[in-house]
Amino acid sequence: MTETASSLPVSRRRISDDHLSLLIGAAILIVIAVGALLYFTTRSSDSAVIGAIRGEVQGQFRTSDVSCRGLGFTMTNVTRQKIYACDVSNVAKGDRPNGHIDDNAFTRCYVQAVNTQIVDVSHAASIEAKARHESVPCR
Repeated sequence: MTETASSLPVSRRRISDDHLSLLIGAAILIVIAVGALLYFTTRSSDSAVIGAIRGEVQGQFRTSDVSCRGLGFTMTNVTRQKIYACDVSNVAKGDRPNGHIDDNAFTRCYVQAVNTQIVDVSHAASIEAKARHESVPCR
């Protein structure tokens, strides 16, 4: 029996349907904007990854003659990361990997792991490609 009455008139107590629609629309736009911001700021660009891989390869083989590019080849059973091929040339004999001991120019494949570590996946990529009857430039 004791009801509390509002000091506002009945017509002012409730949000109109038009205002409610505007509030919902504004909330949806804010959610979309925040989602887009998170999406575009957390993904890494190819050029940044290629630069990081190129720097790692130049240090590993002690040469500045390195060019890297993304491959369309994937190894989903090994990694979900994009695979990059790096052409390396003018490598001193002591800095060459065992599979390229007689070559001063060769191609290796790399991924940038989630923790930003650069990993050589040349052997795994060549085995995977061979099993699928495909080819990759690295071996």
